[in-house]
Amino acid sequence: MSALIFNIYFFSQCEAFNVFDSEDKKNTTINFLPVSWEKIPGWHEENFIEIWSVFLKNCKNIKNFSGNTVNNCVSKDSWNLLCNAAFDFENTSDSNNKDKIRKFLHDHLTPWSVVDKNKNIIIGKMTGYYEPLLKGSRCKHGDYQWPIFGIPNDLITLDLGLLYPECKTKIVRGKIIGNRFLPYDSRSLLEKRIDDLPVIAWVNDPIDRMLLEIQGSGRICIEEDYNNIIRVSYALSNGHPFVSIRKWLLDNEGVHPEPESLRQWAKDNPLKIRNILNKNPSVIFFIEEKSDRMTGPIGSYGVNLTPLRSIAVDSNYIPLGTPVFISTRHPKFNTMLSRVLFAHDTGSLVKGIDHIDLFWGFGDDAEKYAHITNHPYEIWILWPKTEDHIYNIIQ
Repeated sequence: MSALIFNIYFFSQCEAFNVFDSEDKKNTTINFLPVSWEKIPGWHEENFIEIWSVFLKNCKNIKNFSGNTVNNCVSKDSWNLLCNAAFDFENTSDSNNKDKIRKFLHDHLTPWSVVDKNKNIIIGKMTGYYEPLLKGSRCKHGDYQWPIFGIPNDLITLDLGLLYPECKTKIVRGKIIGNRFLPYDSRSLLEKRIDDLPVIAWVNDPIDRMLLEIQGSGRICIEEDYNNIIRVSYALSNGHPFVSIRKWLLDNEGVHPEPESLRQWAKDNPLKIRNILNKNPSVIFFIEEKSDRMTGPIGSYGVNLTPLRSIAVDSNYIPLGTPVFISTRHPKFNTMLSRVLFAHDTGSLVKGIDHIDLFWGFGDDAEKYAHITNHPYEIWILWPKTEDHIYNIIQ
């Protein structure tokens, strides 16, 4: 039986809306208030030439959206008008002038501050992610004992919103046994039936595999041909809740959550590590893609991620394709980090409007900075000026 996937997209209304956070069981009201560009810290110091190339890439993908709205309450027509103007601007000599680019963005976008019902600014938490490099083999042997799973044939994804409108954001995953739909196998159960599952590659380090599942994409250097580096990207999960092994090891074994400490502990405790990893029942299934070393992985929005310009978001709050401006601190230098970012990806651990995940890129530095990124930020949503009338709607 082929995996069945039912997809449906919902876009929230323009009005201030109530959202329910399953972790703290509280209702939060979110409002958007327009502000002037002069109140955006660091705006005039931005690299507008760099922004422009990502902005154009972002625009090209907006045409792939179906439906009447994109980016929350902003109509698709509004984005198309703005993007068509951007494409026309690109064909002029002004598109290489940072001041002209800044003026174009001023003329076509309005920054909106994100505030609560009392109009207090909502401060979020920024974490980081990256694209790891793993060592792997197409065959299970020697140290290569840790499978990177493809999509199982018996995995079924159901969107309950198709049956029950009140469950419009609820996705369940399972399998059919007899005439019953049951939860899909946990990690420990999947380990017992590996021979029945598609495996893209076998990697040599259990911690690297764990980090790959957390990051959502990565590259694997295949042992049989070291010139062959494949890329794997998130496809689906098995639907089980995520349990942090890093937190478990810190709480129960005193292991620092930094990657090298985790790897060393796993090497020193080969008989324990598999059972401990199985304490996280959640499993990520991947798809294999061609690896272009010059570009980032493809995010949920359908474009290649750009280091320090792409973020993962909760698309229930910041829909994919949304440009935003954030003000935060650099994790290494503790200097101001203020820049335009684009909602190009999602993450299973990114929940709410007060959490974004910054993509740092590929390599050792990207890994290092991603793991130490945990900083407060202020965010402004950037919407087309043709939608400025919504200010009267949300008051």
